[in-house]
Amino acid sequence: MDVKTIKACLCLGKLFAIVPIQKFYPIFVFLVYTICEIYSLYQRRVIYVGFSAVQLVLKIVVDVSLYFHTFHVLIIVMSFKRDKWAKLFKILTKLESQSQLSRRFFCLVVGVHILFFINTSVNISTWIGLIGDYFLKCYLVEFLEIYPLFVYVISSSVILKILVEKYKHQNRLLTDFSNYKTVKTNLFLLNQVVQIFNEIFGWTILVTIFFCVARTLMYFDIFSKDSFSKNFNIRQGSIYFVTNLTSGLLFWTLLLYVIYLCDLVAKEFDQILNLAYKIETWSVIFDNNLRKNQEIMKEILNHRPNFTAARFFTINRSTIFTICNSLTSFLIIIIQFKIN
Repeated sequence: MDVKTIKACLCLGKLFAIVPIQKFYPIFVFLVYTICEIYSLYQRRVIYVGFSAVQLVLKIVVDVSLYFHTFHVLIIVMSFKRDKWAKLFKILTKLESQSQLSRRFFCLVVGVHILFFINTSVNISTWIGLIGDYFLKCYLVEFLEIYPLFVYVISSSVILKILVEKYKHQNRLLTDFSNYKTVKTNLFLLNQVVQIFNEIFGWTILVTIFFCVARTLMYFDIFSKDSFSKNFNIRQGSIYFVTNLTSGLLFWTLLLYVIYLCDLVAKEFDQILNLAYKIETWSVIFDNNLRKNQEIMKEILNHRPNFTAARFFTINRSTIFTICNSLTSFLIIIIQFKIN
């Protein structure tokens, strides 16, 4: 069920070259993206003239984030690190016999995909109803770039959920100290998964933070203006507002869930470590074999999982507070601009 859930997230990835396939196809897809992006920016130049300075800066951050993530996935991951996916699946398959994801979680992942596709379809149809074919020239490539970001964010949450379950299982195994060698081997393999996760998804998490913050601030500035109600009728405006609100909440929820799971994996490892310290204490008391137990603790400590966002910062629970603090600061700045 573990690997099956990940593959369910990537089932449409072959078309967008975001899963390991032929070596040169991702490069071809990236060139197509680049040409479409240049053409789209040329068509959007008239729209960007009407943006305020704040909106223009935020829109540039969103566009750059999406394009950079497309570059990272298609060129860096799929062209130079394509073997990482194979290694990831190999390790997870080897640990498949341990505790697995529930069918309820699998259904939840499928449901999130359905919600994303329905929301995107309604948003696209609303735009086409507003500006016709001009939307295809201006914004279709942006929606196509959002999909790989969505797939990688939800795939990262699935892998992290798998890691949480695997670490919990190691904790249960270690209650019987005769399973120590098995636990040590499993912790080594799980730490390998964490390192591969950082290489594949580290930039995705960082880009998603920029994308969510910039997009939230941009739509806050747009929807708070009186001019918005003048450019859309009530029905079109409400649909546009709801679809963008749903999309924003979906990405924020996935981002915060990923950060929470990263912290939860570290917490599960700390519980394993605490249990190992207790075993060490009792072994010293009854067996008086301190050197052997110190070596055991050293081996476990070497396998501590550490999640990073492209090695810029460590991902833990405090990351949520940092993001909220930055978002609040930017909101205050935007409000001050409006007052002035």
